[in-house]
Amino acid sequence: MDGSWTAGILNQQILEYTKELSHYQTFREVLDRIFRKAFPAAVVQGRVKEIPSFAEKATRRQDRYPDPVHMFTDLCGMRIIVPTYDQVAVVREFIETRFHVIEFDDKTERLSEEEFGYRDMHFIIQLREDRNLNLSEKELSQIGERKAEIQVRTVLQHAWAEILHDRIYKTAISVPVQWRREANRLAALLEKADESFSGLADALDSQTAAYEVCLPEPKRKMEIEALHTILALDQESPSKPLLALKLARILMTADRWKEAADVLTGRMQESMEFDLELGYALCRGNIHVPGSQKFRNGLKRLAKVAMPDRPVEIPDSYTPSVTAPNIRAGLRAKALYRLGKIYTLQPNAGVKARDCFMKAHALRPENPYYHVALAQTELRLGSGGRILPLVEAGLRADTEQCRRHVTLGIEMPSAYFTIARCHFLLGEASACLCAYARVIAGFMGQADYGSSSLLDDEIVIIEQLKRFQPELSEQVLALLHLVRWINRRGDKKDIGGKKSLAWLKNRRTCGGPSRKPVLLIIGGAELMPRRKIQGYFGHLHEALEFFQGTVVSGGTTSGIPGLVGDVTRMLSAQGFGKYDLVAYHPRKLPKDARIHPSYKIVGKTQADHFSERELIACWVDLLLAGVEPRKITALGINGGRIADVEYRLALAFGARVGVMRDSGRAAALLLSDPAWKDHPNLCVLPEDKLVVWAFVNRYNNLRLPQDVVEKAAPVAHEFYRQKRFSKGETSDESLKPWDKIREESLRESNRDQIAFMDNLLQKCGFKIQNKSKNSINLLRFKKEEIEELAEHEHARFVMERLSEGWTYGKIKDVAKKTSPYLIPWDQVPDNVKEYDREAVAVFPQLLKDLGYEIERC
Repeated sequence: MDGSWTAGILNQQILEYTKELSHYQTFREVLDRIFRKAFPAAVVQGRVKEIPSFAEKATRRQDRYPDPVHMFTDLCGMRIIVPTYDQVAVVREFIETRFHVIEFDDKTERLSEEEFGYRDMHFIIQLREDRNLNLSEKELSQIGERKAEIQVRTVLQHAWAEILHDRIYKTAISVPVQWRREANRLAALLEKADESFSGLADALDSQTAAYEVCLPEPKRKMEIEALHTILALDQESPSKPLLALKLARILMTADRWKEAADVLTGRMQESMEFDLELGYALCRGNIHVPGSQKFRNGLKRLAKVAMPDRPVEIPDSYTPSVTAPNIRAGLRAKALYRLGKIYTLQPNAGVKARDCFMKAHALRPENPYYHVALAQTELRLGSGGRILPLVEAGLRADTEQCRRHVTLGIEMPSAYFTIARCHFLLGEASACLCAYARVIAGFMGQADYGSSSLLDDEIVIIEQLKRFQPELSEQVLALLHLVRWINRRGDKKDIGGKKSLAWLKNRRTCGGPSRKPVLLIIGGAELMPRRKIQGYFGHLHEALEFFQGTVVSGGTTSGIPGLVGDVTRMLSAQGFGKYDLVAYHPRKLPKDARIHPSYKIVGKTQADHFSERELIACWVDLLLAGVEPRKITALGINGGRIADVEYRLALAFGARVGVMRDSGRAAALLLSDPAWKDHPNLCVLPEDKLVVWAFVNRYNNLRLPQDVVEKAAPVAHEFYRQKRFSKGETSDESLKPWDKIREESLRESNRDQIAFMDNLLQKCGFKIQNKSKNSINLLRFKKEEIEELAEHEHARFVMERLSEGWTYGKIKDVAKKTSPYLIPWDQVPDNVKEYDREAVAVFPQLLKDLGYEIERC
């Protein structure tokens, strides 16, 4: 060639290229299929150079490419566009390991430190015979040794290139300097944005790639149904394996191991992630038959990813990255951890478990779950307390990392289990039990943890560590067995629940309450000034005067427990206080402790001193006796270390807990604890005796049948509406007809008022009699009686609002739950007091229509 072409030579090249088109079309289709399957989230664009484009380039570049049909490397081109720059590295690693890379050009390396602009990666590739890319023999034959160009760029790089690159660098016009400067400025901004996106995405990915996300039960159910529906569709899609993987992971969070294994088995692909998830599902689903083929297959798949016999390189430091080698190391670490968990649950496999945990920790030293698993296994195997000084700082760092996971909503409830176990290993009983209380709260329905197998695992682990912390382990096991029994008592086939029930029955203390409802009075027995203690005498007197059921408190003569005993003694002398007063204490009392004589029933634990064991024994007795936690009320005043745990356990099991706002110490700690202060069952009580009375007696001695309450509530609401209408009020939501009210809380408020009416009347010297309607005398309250009843009704209203999360505010705001009327009766404006007076004044007529008569005692 002399550098110039004749028309005949060009036509010959075009003719030859026309024959090649079908081969390059096959190449494009193959590459499109490979990259779409490997990177479902990427934008994959492919093209085969059209004949006019080929002819134009061949003519323009004839001096450099005299035989363009065989020399051009971009006749088949692919563009892979990914969200972040870190993911460009993942695509690069994929290309380099699966294709023969003839040329590689990173445009970024061409830019000096002062330049910004086009930053794609370009690859010229051929197929490799030693890489199985699922190509047919026909496809391999058609493609042969032909080449293709692949460009890899980020979304932001793509935006810059598509909008500006060709307009500036592939144009015949002379682009002004200021326009080039503006283009470079935009390129610099986009480069910075790329780095920022990558950094933030990397931080998030390093969490989600390594840790599990917990879905609430309703969302989990919806996700499972949706994914099943999508996977059931006939058409194949590159994303189906990923959807199957997602579905399997969600199923495993609900202990649906067999379903998860079936989902993955039907859609297997060569992948570390598939082996990891399928192996674990097979092992967990057959954990009780370790000799089965499925269990052995599960171990084999886990070991394939974990490579437990291969040494690991311990990194000098850990930098989160989503590059392919780091992803593989992370998956290996997770597989080692899961393999260690399986060995932990098998007898005589502790050494294997330790080796797996050790390697997982070496690969991912920042992961708290791997570190804690290693520490507990070392203790189990006989290292004892000798290693604790060496790992104490690490365990404390693990708890903080797990708390961050709680904030992120990942690894639940494993994060709380791990926090609890860290405190267990450090011998910090109260902190340990408070963390387990969060676990209990989840399994008791206040969150949707789903995976009850975690309870089984935890029981095994604590049993293994029993000799290390014998007293604390007994307390933890009691809580774990309680929760497992409650969660599974409806499943007659479940062995774990039956074992827990048997374990608990052997540890019952005094058989549970003979009278219901149950009131727990929690408070400080020491370090509380006597004057402050006596300041609550009136509150307890008001609360307990007409209480009937069982009251449980500390039992000693000191502090709040002693005050409860004194109040009970006075009420008994006056003919009131018709309740059983119960206490729990250790078999050996401290020398300075005495049991108050008012406590007639005393449960003794096997402990040698007062501890959390007594309050746990109380919960074992209550729940085994069939007491519903939601019908248990706890009143909290001050308190120390044990009360701190008692408040949280009461909330965790589902009791209503009212804490005196200004009583201090453990009560104040609870109200400032971000994990508990917004709990729906927690009520902050003001220093108002009648509000305390209303709170304590909300479920006490409710003698009106539920059907009567349901009939009376709409009638009481209508009385209220007509009174408001007569005064010109029409715009409030509460003034709508009963069946038109949108907020169920408004209806519930009316029901509460009716249900509590008997308590209120009794407190103010009246009683309700069920009579024939023809013989009912309609009582008319005196003015002073209406005033007293109204004051008590206002206290009930305040208690109800506080229990629903309302707080004081100068302006009433239903959305924010603020009200200016959550104040003592003597501070309420007279026009607002009139609402309560009107409400109680209609009690006689309201009850008369239902067949009841009010009488003075």
